[in-house]
Amino acid sequence: MSIKICFVHPTLNLRGGGERKLLILANFLSKQKSFKVDILTHHLNKQQCFEELFSPKVKIRVQKYGNSLLGKLISILKTAATLRNYDLLVACNIPSYYECALTHFLFKVPWIWICNDVPMNFNKKGIAYKIKQCLDKLCIKSAKYIIANSKFIKRKIKSFLNVDSIIIYSGVDTNFFKPSPKQNKQKVVLALGRFVKYKRLDKAIILFKTLLKLMPSIGMKIGGFGEEITKIRNLVKKTKSIELIFSPTQKEIKRLYQQSYLLFFTSLNEPLGVIPLEAMSCGVPVIAFSSGGVKETVVHGKTGYLAKTEKEFIDYALKLLKSKNLHSKFSKNARKRVINYFSVRSMCEKFERIVKKCIEHKLKN
Repeated sequence: MSIKICFVHPTLNLRGGGERKLLILANFLSKQKSFKVDILTHHLNKQQCFEELFSPKVKIRVQKYGNSLLGKLISILKTAATLRNYDLLVACNIPSYYECALTHFLFKVPWIWICNDVPMNFNKKGIAYKIKQCLDKLCIKSAKYIIANSKFIKRKIKSFLNVDSIIIYSGVDTNFFKPSPKQNKQKVVLALGRFVKYKRLDKAIILFKTLLKLMPSIGMKIGGFGEEITKIRNLVKKTKSIELIFSPTQKEIKRLYQQSYLLFFTSLNEPLGVIPLEAMSCGVPVIAFSSGGVKETVVHGKTGYLAKTEKEFIDYALKLLKSKNLHSKFSKNARKRVINYFSVRSMCEKFERIVKKCIEHKLKN
């Protein structure tokens, strides 16, 4: 008899790292004969969320959420009633752990929390936030396993929740994200991500404009989607050296990596950062700010540079743009690092081992 597993995610309607990881893990487990895998979500738009990663073997259940507070509470109870029929639950994003924890409390279904970042309210003060923090802690501590996507997040989980977690780094499909056979790259800087404030894609454009004054022959491509598209368009205006690509597909993203000389990653305190990993898998050195999970992926002076200031950021970019030999060395190092430490297969196999431990523990009890 197959073990029934359900991944729970609030919204599958954008191309984010958490959504991508969920689909990859669900697909991997669905290929094992011993597992039957479903995904439960409250909002679904396949066209905007890695349509190419949805597998016919994985059933998608869409359960709409109520708009009012009462409606949301009723929705959570209905979801728990649905989830009681599974052997294992996997909460993949905030606030899916409420539904998984409630199902555990009511029906004793074990669950795993894949933590891509801790809840934002944990560093806020006030009575309302304190109540929510207590509720979050109660729910999260009922998880059988908590999986952190970096040492940076593991430390945050320990600091805010005082619980231990297991690190499983997000993986990259190195067979898909690979260098182009044609290595005559133009000196083009790439920046990718969601056009939202905390991703700081505007900062990448500003830094490129500074760099452009020092090296007028270089170009930039910036790709993404999000609420700050108007701001990004205004920054790009009248700069012929910058090309804006709105909402690129996975194949287009791969092509952008393959055509680019450097990746500018300007987000601060990113939990891990899949974009630098994809870029390195394609042999693209990364220039990033020295903060968050990117310090675990980019090796300073070998696969890219980690800058402490904007001046350092520009200086490091110039260093790689001016030296073809150094760039070639970094490119090879970057690809090798992702293959050795951040492959999709490694991520999936480590996750499968955790799933099997959960199931074995449930069967014993």
